[in-house]
Amino acid sequence: MKYGLIAGNGDFPFLVIDGARKAGESLSVVAINEETDKRIEDAADSVVWVGIGKLGKMISFFKREGVSQVMMAGQVKHVQIFSGAMPDLKMIKMLWNLPQRNTDSLIGGIADTLRSEGIELIDSTHFLQDHLAPEGILTKRKPNESEKGNIEYGLRIANEIARLDLGQTIAVRARACVAVEAMEGTDAVIKRAGELAKGKITIV
Repeated sequence: MKYGLIAGNGDFPFLVIDGARKAGESLSVVAINEETDKRIEDAADSVVWVGIGKLGKMISFFKREGVSQVMMAGQVKHVQIFSGAMPDLKMIKMLWNLPQRNTDSLIGGIADTLRSEGIELIDSTHFLQDHLAPEGILTKRKPNESEKGNIEYGLRIANEIARLDLGQTIAVRARACVAVEAMEGTDAVIKRAGELAKGKITIV
């Protein structure tokens, strides 16, 4: 069995590559133009660079490499998808059949298209079990009552925005919403919340 990786930005793809190598597996990597760190060329066993909408080229590469299971790791900025990306015919067909174009639908559509070509999309943590956080308190102290209140409030809002597929992250201060993640992504909303609150915030 040979594995493939669709790599977005950040360090996450490099963790996957390192985990695969420690498990004695090689990875064939699809790197996204204007997203994936160029260091990927030195880290991966084989790499092809594609535009954000070139689903057909991704599939052709994986088939050529003999890949049967693929992971996705690293963020791809949503604004790229809506900023003049030129999709190929495979991507156009996939988008046309989606009931909506939110994150879950897009990933589901990609998974269905890969599956139709004999390629399975698997969990991105497949080689990362050592990196997963255990359940429980990971800091030196437990949250105080004020922080617990922020966490409980934030969790309710985070669950709701996730249900609506608006995002997954919320910033809270004094049980009030400071910032909600949307298309800009998690890192950007945390930075924005810090600028707005100018003090302690709770991220959920």
